[in-house]
Amino acid sequence: MPIIIRASGVVMRNKKILLVSAGNRPFYWTPDGKLEPSETALDALHREFQEELGVKITAVKRYLDYQCSAEEEEIINPGKFMRL
Repeated sequence: MPIIIRASGVVMRNKKILLVSAGNRPFYWTPDGKLEPSETALDALHREFQEELGVKITAVKRYLDYQCSAEEEEIINPGKFMRL
C-alpha cells in the first residue's frame, strides 16, 4: 500500500485559529494537501495556504510528522473536517 505524504498547518494569531470553510457548510478544516512530485513539505504547505486561504505564510514551526497508508489516511488525517 502506498504511503501518502501530506502537509497541513495551523495559523494562530491573537489566540485565534484561521480555518478553511466551504460556503455555508457547518464544517471547517486546516489547510492541507498531498505533496506534488518533487515538492517538499514546506513547499506544499506554502502552496496549500495560498490555494485554500489566499494567504502567504512567513514563519513556520514544525509541530508533527506522521505517515500512514492510503487506506489509513481517512482515519488519521489531522487536516480533516471539524464542526465548531
